[in-house]
Amino acid sequence: VMTYAVELGCVERNLVREVKRTPERARSRYVTDDELAAFLEHCSPVLQAYVRLKVMLGIRQAQMLAIRLADWDGERLKVAATKGGKDAYYQGEGLA
Repeated sequence: VMTYAVELGCVERNLVREVKRTPERARSRYVTDDELAAFLEHCSPVLQAYVRLKVMLGIRQAQMLAIRLADWDGERLKVAATKGGKDAYYQGEGLA
């Protein structure tokens, strides 16, 4: 947006480029089952379903958002693969 504002002449320079990034630290621990359960108590039913499915499948957000009803055949859920991979099928407890 700032680059576009510079191109339009609204601002003289892109001030965002001058902002120093805060270094990010690697994750030091994973969320426990109890923490996840406590979080889910405060979520809407739709978000609860999303989180439970995401935890069960262990896939990226883009893959979750790409899932369609047509991917469910009544027994298995077809999950789109990442680049160059093969599509995966999930069949197990919690989906039926």
